[in-house]
Amino acid sequence: MRNKKVIISCGPIPARLDSVNSVKFLTSRYKGGLAFKTAAFLADQCFKLTVVVWKGTKIPANLRNNNIEIVRVEDVFDYYRWFEDNASGYDACIMAAAVANLTPSHPHEGKFPLHNYKVGEKFNIEFEIAPRAIDVVKKVNPRCCLIGYKRFDAQTDEELIEIARHTQADAKANIIFASTPATAKDRKIAVMADNTALPCTFDEHLQLIKRAIMAEYFRTEIEPLTEEERNNPDIREALATVKMFEKTFSGGGAVAVPVNGLPSLFATTSRGHRGEPVIVRNVDIKNSIITATAKATLSVPTLWTMLRLNPHRIVVHRHTDDALYEPDSSGVLTLNGYLFPGTKEEVLMLDKYACPFSRFKFKGHGDIQAFPIHPASWYNYYQDFPGKYTPIPDEMQQLLADADSLESLEIGGSHSVCTKYAYDAFVNARNVINLSWAGVMKTHFDLVVAKNSINHFAERQICAIMERTDQFIANTFLVPPEEIVTDREAAVLDKELGMIRHTLHMPDDSIIRNSFYAYTQEDYERMGFEVTPYGKNSALLKKKD
Repeated sequence: MRNKKVIISCGPIPARLDSVNSVKFLTSRYKGGLAFKTAAFLADQCFKLTVVVWKGTKIPANLRNNNIEIVRVEDVFDYYRWFEDNASGYDACIMAAAVANLTPSHPHEGKFPLHNYKVGEKFNIEFEIAPRAIDVVKKVNPRCCLIGYKRFDAQTDEELIEIARHTQADAKANIIFASTPATAKDRKIAVMADNTALPCTFDEHLQLIKRAIMAEYFRTEIEPLTEEERNNPDIREALATVKMFEKTFSGGGAVAVPVNGLPSLFATTSRGHRGEPVIVRNVDIKNSIITATAKATLSVPTLWTMLRLNPHRIVVHRHTDDALYEPDSSGVLTLNGYLFPGTKEEVLMLDKYACPFSRFKFKGHGDIQAFPIHPASWYNYYQDFPGKYTPIPDEMQQLLADADSLESLEIGGSHSVCTKYAYDAFVNARNVINLSWAGVMKTHFDLVVAKNSINHFAERQICAIMERTDQFIANTFLVPPEEIVTDREAAVLDKELGMIRHTLHMPDDSIIRNSFYAYTQEDYERMGFEVTPYGKNSALLKKKD
């Protein structure tokens, strides 16, 4: 611990009304008793401690010794400049001082001339928001453990937490301890970087500070994607799947998606969801190093640990305030005590208890669970996505309505079709005659229908069916999309294979993976179809006479 250099600011830090040598300041009635008590605790932990105070603040006797450095500042501007110049040299900064929020825009040069005014006479002073030293710390020292305080006379815990979260986000602090003036001595709420909010006593808050300072965080070494990797369809598919999940998170949370064919890589969410998804190349637990294409979610080491145990699954971390969070506790291992995300402590705790397919619940910030990657299931397509996959154009519907007396076949129709015969390689239709592929090739049809399914058949199959029917009608997309992402699906174009890679997000957070052909208008015309565009990007296909 002696190697850890820690700053704590204590007492009031006022704004100056006139010259440095004057005694006129705007300040708080706060004297710093609790902050000095916190400083004494840190000194007892044998940290190399620096205490920053205003020049007019009296230092308690228990802090006046040779092992503690005392820094005195003139006012709020001097305080800001000191942190701007010196914070880079410390492992932790604890911003416990009561800093003036308002400062005169133009402090009077020399002593304020009260003799020029009569009693009761009014005058104007222009004020501005004072610079915030807590906002500069992470800019000059990104790996510093930053802890701040927010005291506000809120009516509810929810209001207090929301206010503290704004401070935490602006400063990128590890913890903001929120309290009201009435309860500051006995109760605080620790608002963490992962949106966890933990009520704690004063002594518990001291222990959280100690653990936060001592926590061993992972650092990231950036290796951007190469041009070849950017075009790799396996990587693009994983990144699109992350984008799909990001649309389902209420605020926090993360997902890890392994890259097909490249088991050492996985895609995940960016730090704070502030950028594009990230590819993680490696996690070196021993040396606490993450190699990735950008700054990824703090949960990367934990996600990596779960993926290592479940290499053919995805891993999802949802917070308790997420609309899709499943509170059912059956089969869940609850890890006692708060674990700082992105630390060795969290990874080692998870690794200690982990086994394949486990679900872990973290105190204060939800759970983490591995989910299957299912192969294509047409039943799920039609059951879970009826609004997207069942509508067909009017002309097609009218032809089907008139087809009762025809020898008709629907291909790729899943369990429900509207023809006499059905062919689906995966699902048998109900109440109709199901044919095998060999059976289709032995029969001549008056009509063949493909509702949103023609892209699941190879060109040679489509051409073979065309030879065995008088009429063939289908609907499909007109131009293959490069990428489509919603909260329910992710699709990317594999140009080399001429395929669409399609991922569906199921209600239980598992996913379905499927690929289908990305035919163009020229392809369909070569097969013998007449192509009629409709809608934004749809086409009706009819066999040419």
